[in-house]
Amino acid sequence: TDRVDDFVMHSIQLDGLRKVTKRASLLAEYYGAHTDHEGDHRDNWLHRLLGGVAWDATAKLAGRALVGYESRDYRVDGEEDHDGLAASADVQYRCSRKLRANLRAFYGTQETSDYYDNLEDARSYLTTGATASLEWQPRKDLQWSVRGTWANDDYQGSSDLETTHNVDGSILVLRSGSR
Repeated sequence: TDRVDDFVMHSIQLDGLRKVTKRASLLAEYYGAHTDHEGDHRDNWLHRLLGGVAWDATAKLAGRALVGYESRDYRVDGEEDHDGLAASADVQYRCSRKLRANLRAFYGTQETSDYYDNLEDARSYLTTGATASLEWQPRKDLQWSVRGTWANDDYQGSSDLETTHNVDGSILVLRSGSR
């Protein structure tokens, strides 16, 4: 087995929403995660607190924008802890009852499963990226989606930059909890 990629992550996310007009709401989001890399010095805590707005511009167009602060604290002193900006924004266009297009932009630190392929020692990296997706739900119990992602990773404490591209798809069969 590849012991480098073994880790356990426990996380919690709390969201708050306060409607301020018929089409707009204020948002608050807390995300916390503890990652345990099997006793490795990469064990860390991540705390992210964001605030922002969500809106329904029209019956077909909706979005949200969040900006805030995050802190990634490694267990060992001297590791590349990070405190700084975190942000995300997304827009959804409902083409029809069955078809949705989504665009999402994001910025913040990331947990990676291949640290040692990218770095000589454990440091977090900052990702700036965007994801575009198309979701089609032809029936109540079936959803198809395709997604493309572009990301630029800036490794902390180094001059390394890495740009990645990813395209994937999924088919979900949705089942009701009661029969």
